[in-house]
Amino acid sequence: MSFGWAAVFQQQFNQIRRQPSNHSNTRFSHSSSSHSGRRQFVTELADKGVNARVVQALARHKHLNTTMRYIDLNENKLRAAVELVSY
Repeated sequence: MSFGWAAVFQQQFNQIRRQPSNHSNTRFSHSSSSHSGRRQFVTELADKGVNARVVQALARHKHLNTTMRYIDLNENKLRAAVELVSY
């Protein structure tokens, strides 16, 4: 049985496109692209703790390192990860 992962990804991507952008007052700013939508989708999955291999499959990447490059990191995420470890 084959599940349409591409259709699931496209549906989620379309939902992201309809959300207001954090960078402007428009919904999907003219400077944004489908690539930035894919990056946001992959990053949100990773932020919610979805296994990296699952994210890879949903993004339809052949190599996991490609998926990892799509995941945005920032200082807050790094700090929160370090704080998970109690000494």
